[in-house]
Amino acid sequence: MSTTPRSTGSVDFGAVLSTTQGINDPYPVYHQMRERHPVVWSEELQTWLVTSHELVREVYRDHEAFGTVGTTAGSSMDALSADVRAQVPTLVAVEEAEVLNVAPPEVHATHRALVSRPLSVRRLEERRDWVEQMCAAATDRVVGRTSIDVVADYATPVAYEAILEIFGSPREHLPVYQRTSDAFFTFISHGGGTREHALAYDAALQAFRDALEDVYADQRQRAGDDTLIASLLEEVGSDGGFGDFELFVLLRKFFSAGHENLIHTVAVAVMELLRSPDQLAEVRDSPNLAADAYAEAVRFEAPNQGNARIVTRDMDFHGCHLRAGDRVMNIKAAADRDPVVWTEPDKFDLHRDQHEPDGGSVAFGQGIHFCVGAGLARLVGPTAINALLRALPDLELPEDFEPNWQQVPLRRKLADLKLPAA
Repeated sequence: MSTTPRSTGSVDFGAVLSTTQGINDPYPVYHQMRERHPVVWSEELQTWLVTSHELVREVYRDHEAFGTVGTTAGSSMDALSADVRAQVPTLVAVEEAEVLNVAPPEVHATHRALVSRPLSVRRLEERRDWVEQMCAAATDRVVGRTSIDVVADYATPVAYEAILEIFGSPREHLPVYQRTSDAFFTFISHGGGTREHALAYDAALQAFRDALEDVYADQRQRAGDDTLIASLLEEVGSDGGFGDFELFVLLRKFFSAGHENLIHTVAVAVMELLRSPDQLAEVRDSPNLAADAYAEAVRFEAPNQGNARIVTRDMDFHGCHLRAGDRVMNIKAAADRDPVVWTEPDKFDLHRDQHEPDGGSVAFGQGIHFCVGAGLARLVGPTAINALLRALPDLELPEDFEPNWQQVPLRRKLADLKLPAA
């Protein structure tokens, strides 16, 4: 990675985004960045920040100039000392593996095709009844309470149940999967590279792999199951070179990415509807509008505000000289609030045309790395919203409500959403 300072004027916007104010409300900062220049260098984050809808789309779609290999844990891996790296071999192997979204394009295409099988439109539609029953059961567990944390009590179990169903894994392994995901996000979000965080994540990964071995044995006994693990097991040892390790890494990455985004988009959708009683009433009266509300929530508050890329060659990019190895943060949350292409972008509007700008919303990415789990999110998210609103008709925000955001830069995830339920 190049560390040569770049001139960004008097303000390092990456530093501003890392402050409490920047975390709690990054959108005014994004607007300032776009007005200054849609591509700026942050010395604090050691990365280029891209913010306009036009240029964010360009970065997503030019996978030859803006690669993904080596982007998963980013600066957290860079910060690991040689001594710590030697103590966490599983972590190093997993985070440096070229699998799925961080693989070269030709390998990525193979992995994506394998993962996509149980996530096809037809197969997801076949699971619709199951999803509705699962969400109904989740609401049964919160009905009758005097208060509810939508994040912890509802959206989290719904997301985990959905991912486990796609995996084909029994619930008994959920605590192991959850610890692994939590350890990963701690490693990358809170000064990763520390020995403590690295050791915890390495141990969690080993436990995750052990749990998967039990699931593999069960799935091999049930040939023909329509699950992600069953589908991938058929490919292990094939001519494509897909092995046990690649299977393990792929499942780890899919699990963490899938459930986290689903949790926080469902919670944000509920929060924004409760903030807008008229739109809430519309969704209650016409449940089909929940899909529109969910799509708007994904645009309005992307849980991961951007996606990392690495420049593959020296190049001039819209007035900036980028060097091979430079990091780029493609801030899709800024692109989806760009007033040049969106009408009133800072307003939550369930009737918004998500294809208003050329290329539409970039919330799920674009190009060859378009989110492979988008179809699952679009099935489970609206179903979960409708189930909760139906089960708790009197749900409302407290009078003094203020969102409680996780204090991590470039993440837009509610720490909780505690509401009176009766």
